[in-house]
Amino acid sequence: MTLKRYGAVKGRVCDVYGERRDNKSPHFYMTLDCGRREWRLAINVKSRRWPSEVAFTRLSPFTHAFTHQLEALPPGMLAMNRRRERQRLGLDYLRDDFFQLDQLVALPHHRPGRNNDLIDVLYRDGNQAREQGWEAVAFGEPFNDRARRGMHNIHMNQGSFGRYQRTNGPKQDGALFLRAPDTGWIAYFWAFQSQCSRTDPVTGNGFEDAPLIWHVLNPQA
Repeated sequence: MTLKRYGAVKGRVCDVYGERRDNKSPHFYMTLDCGRREWRLAINVKSRRWPSEVAFTRLSPFTHAFTHQLEALPPGMLAMNRRRERQRLGLDYLRDDFFQLDQLVALPHHRPGRNNDLIDVLYRDGNQAREQGWEAVAFGEPFNDRARRGMHNIHMNQGSFGRYQRTNGPKQDGALFLRAPDTGWIAYFWAFQSQCSRTDPVTGNGFEDAPLIWHVLNPQA
């Protein structure tokens, strides 16, 4: 199976907030003003499975040709619920050439001190994006969040096992892109270390003989 819904939302950053006290399933929230309505992005900063640290990479400037697609998107939501739409427009960490898995870095969601955890990293760009109204594009799964629309699963959505295997699929990964006026696009990609580093191109399920992302990041372990 795959995500029931998938798409991209584009708007301007108007609010950010990181959950530090929730040790079970904390998120970093970013709100986008998309004109007619706001969209709330819920970004996982801790995994429910071992290991709990989420792996990510921040690419700045992000100069991939994919940025032309980002620039062409109108404000608001672009749905990619059909397979052919995902094949044409969706993201795939393992088959697109955005980055290599060994570029990912695992950080805790919260650690005492400054600039040493994942929420700190997100606040660094997020606060500036909020103050200056940067343009942002997020890929993931839309959901209804009371008066606002929301988007979650803004991370790799393939190679999972157990209860999350039902959401596996190719060409449906999530990511965040911020457009800074001076430096251009900044790309954020996230994955759980418990996800598989190689997946079936049709189902998105992990191969049992392939290493987990944790093993990719800890080759000597």
